[in-house]
Amino acid sequence: MKEPPPFPQRFPYWQQFLGRVPLRMLLTVPFILQLLVAVGLVGYLSFQNGQRAVSQLADQLMNQVAVRINDRLDAYLQTPQQVVESNRLALETGELNLENFDELETHFFQQVQVFQSLTTLAFGNVQGETIGAGRDRSGVVTAPGSLVSWEARGTVPNTRYMYAVDSQGKRLKAVNITPNFDVRQRGWYKAAMNAGKQTWSPVFPILNLPIASVSAVTPIYQNNELKGVLTSEVLLSDINLFLHSLNFSRAGQAFIIERSGDLVATSTQEQPFVQNVQGEQLIRLRAVDSTDPVTRATMQTLMERQSLDQLQAEQLSFPLNQQRQFIQVVPYHNGYGLDWLIVTAIPESDFMAEIQRNQRQTWLLCGLTLLLATATGIVTARWIAAPLRRLQQAAQAVTQGDLNFPVQSGGIGEVAQLTTSFQQMAQQLNTSFRSLQASEQKFLTLLNHVPIGISVFDATGSQILINQVGETILGQEFVPGITLDRISEVYRVYVAGTDQLYPVDQLPAMRALRGESVFVEDIEIASNHHRIPLAVQTIPIFDETGTVIYAINMFQDITERLETEQLRKNYQHELERQVVEQTQAWRDSEERFRSAFDDAPVGMALVGLNGQFLKVNRALCEIVGYPEAELLSHTFQDVTYPDDLDMSLEAMQNVLANDTRSYQLEKRYQHQQGYPIQCLLHVSLVKDVNQQPLYFITQIQDMSNRYAIDRMKNEFISVVSHELRTPLTAIRGSLGLLNSGFYNDKLDTAKDLLQIALNNSERLVRLINDILDLERLESGKVKLVKETCDVTSLMQQAIESVQMLADQSNIQIVMYPLAIQVQAAPDAIVQTLTNLLSNAIKFSPKGSTVWLSAAVGDREMREMREMREIGAQERQVDLPSPSTPPPHYPLPTILFSVQDQGQGIPADKLTAIFDRFQQVNVSDSREKGGTGLGLAICKSIVEKHEGQIWVESVLGQGSIFYFTLPLTNPTQWLSEY
Repeated sequence: MKEPPPFPQRFPYWQQFLGRVPLRMLLTVPFILQLLVAVGLVGYLSFQNGQRAVSQLADQLMNQVAVRINDRLDAYLQTPQQVVESNRLALETGELNLENFDELETHFFQQVQVFQSLTTLAFGNVQGETIGAGRDRSGVVTAPGSLVSWEARGTVPNTRYMYAVDSQGKRLKAVNITPNFDVRQRGWYKAAMNAGKQTWSPVFPILNLPIASVSAVTPIYQNNELKGVLTSEVLLSDINLFLHSLNFSRAGQAFIIERSGDLVATSTQEQPFVQNVQGEQLIRLRAVDSTDPVTRATMQTLMERQSLDQLQAEQLSFPLNQQRQFIQVVPYHNGYGLDWLIVTAIPESDFMAEIQRNQRQTWLLCGLTLLLATATGIVTARWIAAPLRRLQQAAQAVTQGDLNFPVQSGGIGEVAQLTTSFQQMAQQLNTSFRSLQASEQKFLTLLNHVPIGISVFDATGSQILINQVGETILGQEFVPGITLDRISEVYRVYVAGTDQLYPVDQLPAMRALRGESVFVEDIEIASNHHRIPLAVQTIPIFDETGTVIYAINMFQDITERLETEQLRKNYQHELERQVVEQTQAWRDSEERFRSAFDDAPVGMALVGLNGQFLKVNRALCEIVGYPEAELLSHTFQDVTYPDDLDMSLEAMQNVLANDTRSYQLEKRYQHQQGYPIQCLLHVSLVKDVNQQPLYFITQIQDMSNRYAIDRMKNEFISVVSHELRTPLTAIRGSLGLLNSGFYNDKLDTAKDLLQIALNNSERLVRLINDILDLERLESGKVKLVKETCDVTSLMQQAIESVQMLADQSNIQIVMYPLAIQVQAAPDAIVQTLTNLLSNAIKFSPKGSTVWLSAAVGDREMREMREMREIGAQERQVDLPSPSTPPPHYPLPTILFSVQDQGQGIPADKLTAIFDRFQQVNVSDSREKGGTGLGLAICKSIVEKHEGQIWVESVLGQGSIFYFTLPLTNPTQWLSEY
């Protein structure tokens, strides 16, 4: 054995000093010094973290308060503007007579009763007259909450009378009289005139009282001539009450100001109007002059920082009464000119009391921790030193050549075993890591072949994965570590159709992390200098305890679909515009009315007071299926769906009984063939010069297609999401088990899991291919190029395509060919025959027979039927009952049929199976591997060829699928037949 090198005889002084220091002291003293530093640092950081926590909590609380205030303002201020807009349209189109103040008063009273949040609704004309109705919320002139109306008629200036009214709108008594009244001098009237459009008036007091209000106003024009102004007031005291009720902090406040600095509303319920110095009139209260010290100090701070006109969203703090105040300013805008600032103030003292108490407890715990850690360190040093001394003795023995020196096991001496174990563990981890990389690569390959964008977020909101399709759609490669709360740093996500950024807490992936399954279509994302609309579906993944661990985000570019919907909307808008123009033309000229009436694209009718049709147009006859002469012999009650008759009669009686001219409702008519038709009905009552009813003008729009499309869209989305989720769940489960490493040593089981993932991926691809094929066929994107084809050749190609499937199930295919030619798209017809044959094979018992036949007309079909029955009798089996082509389909045609001996189809499924995702049995798609789209594709192809497809079946005996194609040369066939 090689001798070890001798130790040097002299050491540096510091090494000599350390050599004399006991090991226990060398381990204990630095440990205690570290503990002192750590405990002091923990206490200091605890205090600093408390300060930061207060700031963060205050910011979060103020953000929530600002959002609640913003939402409340939107909800409170939206109704008056909507009511003003709807009444403006009614006045400008003549549905309401602005010259008839009695009619306007009744209508305004009804509107105030219907919309409980309305305070007033009034109209003032250019002559200075006014009429209105409202609710005295604050008890200014009568009991709080009472209904009132007012008017000022005649030569200006005149006198305005305000009346208390009962629940029916009948005037009871005059409760307020205003002499020398001219509505044109009112602030809200001038605001509408200055703006020239629908807007908000300045804040003004009610009846010279410190009760603030603001009005939604709009000018009224008829034939480009100004007729007056329509207004609806909003009390700012209701906003005061809402701010006061927030109770978001013990001493916190919230108030709203205008850019001028004038107070609008405050949680202290301070009135925004005060008397001037002379006490003669009311003036606006500036927030900087408020009697509340917090409001006053906050406004002084804001005004010192920058001009209120340029102030945007901002957070700041300032000292007040020896404590810090947290302030947040958020602008509030709406579409009608409001530009307010929402200010939230919260004192630091609302948060610091508990933090200071916790700080004292932290220092006490730190002291106890120091004492306990010191004692533990001394004991630990003694425990460490003992085995080290034994190791020193062993090392000295080794240096002297004694390799067999016994070393007592235990204690610190187990470090060598730990090192060996760690090396072995590192080798195992390296092997496992390589296996995991291979599994991950397979998973990514499968994921990148899914034809939709998929991204995955973990429980912290960090994006951990995105497939290639997702990167292509978003125009951005994977950004490691990006979280949902920082998503705007990479993607600009907008609310569809607006420039508003999508709220982070409402992002589908964020909602999925809260446990929701989400499907939205209101998202647009900025990509390559343009915005892409997306349909997003997000699914949460839970662990065994029910905690969300992943959120799977699936998204798809829906630009093309939205463009199609926009075209439909444009068509509908154009249709509505044409109806309005035709109606106006009828008022100008009776001759033009008749032309517009007959050529209108919607159903129109003149109906007598007893319901008898007096005149109908062609569109209405097409909607209900009656000839014009027959329809004129009926009443509207005869063609109304029985369940909707009472509703329709009640609406008609309400128009006759009340002083209203029109109504609109949705009802169902009954087609001549007996099925209901969903329609949108608009009825106007025509009166003579003496205001006596003459007849009704009715417009009927067929809504059946829209309802059917909406229903089909909802059903399609529901089924497709289910069908996509099933294979994706299987893929995720299989790959998750492989990812766990549990099956690293079980290759057979791992292969089975990979096969499950592969099979479900293939099923997902088949499903999406079938969906795309069907959508291309039905949308007309696939052009079927027809050519002259030999029928026998088409049948042979189809049989060759499924022969291997038939051989696997020991099923015989018998063909009855037809030597004739047909004009068709050969690939599409072969696909149709292949789909029908593969279905027949899959649902037939082993050892049975499938027949493929082609015939011209009914006679040859009966001959082939007799041949099949002879063969069935020889095999002692039954066949489905005989069938002929549909009686309404013109002959001569080529009739194809595919017959099996399968399980059969229930009678209630014979029509539904040609719809998308329809299965006779729910388990068929899992056992037989189908997608439920094959027959829908067959139907689309046959109908593109001007043919028909249907099925006949007997349960337990089998089914026969038929479809027809028109002959290429029917004249030649008729001569030969």
